[in-house]
Amino acid sequence: MLDQPLRTLAEPALARAGRALGPRIGANALTLIAFTTGIVAIGCISVHEYWAGLALLVLNRILDSLALAVMRHNGETELSALLHTVLDVIVNAGVVLAFALAVPDRALAAAFLLFSLAILWAAALESSKGRETWSLIGHAETFIAFAIACINPGWFSMVCYVLGTLAFIGTGLRIAATARPRLP
Repeated sequence: MLDQPLRTLAEPALARAGRALGPRIGANALTLIAFTTGIVAIGCISVHEYWAGLALLVLNRILDSLALAVMRHNGETELSALLHTVLDVIVNAGVVLAFALAVPDRALAAAFLLFSLAILWAAALESSKGRETWSLIGHAETFIAFAIACINPGWFSMVCYVLGTLAFIGTGLRIAATARPRLP
């Protein structure tokens, strides 16, 4: 829901960054650096270093956005798109796992969120094949949820249940939008 307005707001700066960085560093390199910061964030969160984890997640999102800007400037390849998507999913799923590792009593909430996000990601992947759909949650909402959990780890389970429920509703909306007959 917030991804498109934020993308519109950030697009001019990201386009400039893509033009400046594009000749100097490849999108895949930036994606791998973003992934590395995400993996370190996962490690921090799993050992209760939530503020360090949050700082690294912020850096991960910035680097991820720059990688997309470079990808748009240099031209997206099948490898760059796949690498970007897969590593992003690994980091997001890993953050949920990290909170469960930090406090195992959170495992049920984490499992609920991972289950709902897996279904949402599958629906998003399918709808990316040319059908425009609207979603309740995207990268921005997921990041905000993770940030809230890092700031107040005691809220992690509630964050999981709220975000997971929104993911299920979002998946239903995608299915309904796809099932609705198209007008000529």
